[in-house]
Amino acid sequence: MTQEQFIVKVLSIAKIGLKYSRDDYALENYAELEKLGLEMLNSISDNLISENIFVADLYPTPNLSVRVMIVNDENQVLFVKEKVEEKWSLPGGWCDLFISPRANGSKEVFEEVGLKIETDKMLALFNRELYRKPKTILSDYVIYFFAKMPKDQKINIGFEVSDAKFYNIAKVLDLSTNNTKKELAIAWDVYVNNKNPWVDWREILKWKLMLVLCLVEKVLNMK
Repeated sequence: MTQEQFIVKVLSIAKIGLKYSRDDYALENYAELEKLGLEMLNSISDNLISENIFVADLYPTPNLSVRVMIVNDENQVLFVKEKVEEKWSLPGGWCDLFISPRANGSKEVFEEVGLKIETDKMLALFNRELYRKPKTILSDYVIYFFAKMPKDQKINIGFEVSDAKFYNIAKVLDLSTNNTKKELAIAWDVYVNNKNPWVDWREILKWKLMLVLCLVEKVLNMK
């Protein structure tokens, strides 16, 4: 990691902490971290930077998250109950800067259930707008990975979840908005039948094509 990347990482941690933390002491620390990050950034920059670079006017791109399908010897899948919704989801979360999606998957699993796992295979890349209910104005993609439940490790629940259980994939109820039955079914089919990873390329390309056509039409109307 370069010095510039390190500073950007510091600013991203500060931004996330200031947005999601509810603890006054933590918020004070994140504000101080942001201040230090800006001082570091200005020490190597020719132009004065007065606010965190992670602001709303950055180029809008889809968010990227990961989910890990951990399977035991009984072909059951590990689900966690997220504290935010108190509903069930595969372990996972948003990708952090300068870490590969695969490494992010392993990190999220360790943080949520205390397991040190290797993500053996990518199962799917979903364009979540096609599956998520209720619909939102946000755009995000999610990558599903497969991992085998380690026989020599025990689940140790982290602070982000309230419970963790193995379920038969078709019988899990009360899913969180972070995954749907259709996404789970597609990823499970790829795993059990050893198929190539599912990718929503057609839909992703369709939306990109529609955007390009809208931009072309706008340009033509300006002439």
